Amino acid sequence: MLSLTKGFEDRVKLSDGKTYKLRLDFQTVLTWYEMLEDEDLTEFDKVINAFSLFVGDVPVSVDEKARLVDYVAQIITERPYGNNKVLEDTTHNVNHKYFSYTKDAEAIYASFLYDYNIDLLECPGMRWEKFQALFNNLSEDSPLMRIVRIRQTDTSNMEGEQLERIMELQTYYMLDKKDTAENVEQDMSNVFGMLKANSVRKGG
Repeated sequence: MLSLTKGFEDRVKLSDGKTYKLRLDFQTVLTWYEMLEDEDLTEFDKVINAFSLFVGDVPVSVDEKARLVDYVAQIITERPYGNNKVLEDTTHNVNHKYFSYTKDAEAIYASFLYDYNIDLLECPGMRWEKFQALFNNLSEDSPLMRIVRIRQTDTSNMEGEQLERIMELQTYYMLDKKDTAENVEQDMSNVFGMLKANSVRKGG
């Protein structure tokens, strides 16, 4: 979560006594999100690969790698609003049930250009917290928010041409539940739940 008074968490000291720089630019984080969706990778692989993404190839224990990635995950998923599930659908924050970082990549890219005149492909080093602050405050007229609004539209009281048009758009922009950002973050929680359960069984 972005703070205007505190610096970014960008250093971590590991058991080898050395301090390492955390790589938490938005492209690195989104690469991990894509990795979480990869069904060919085990939970163990996802954690090991995540550690390599965020820190690098450092010879520390698997448990330490898991703890570090869990810590990074907390930084990534922390949000100032939206913790109340009842309110989440009515706040301006882009609801995690209605978009995908992967499938909506073009709309996200176009939205940053539309609202902020920012070309994300020319800003590969942008910190995740900065990316999220801008992402969460995209205007209602931005390409992504128009798509999200279509996905959220209630068609129960529509009929005729209006209903047909909205149904066509919802079908065109439809996401599988597994594609949504909400589901990817749930996968993230499942990975750490599994690792913690294994640690308890081992007596760790």
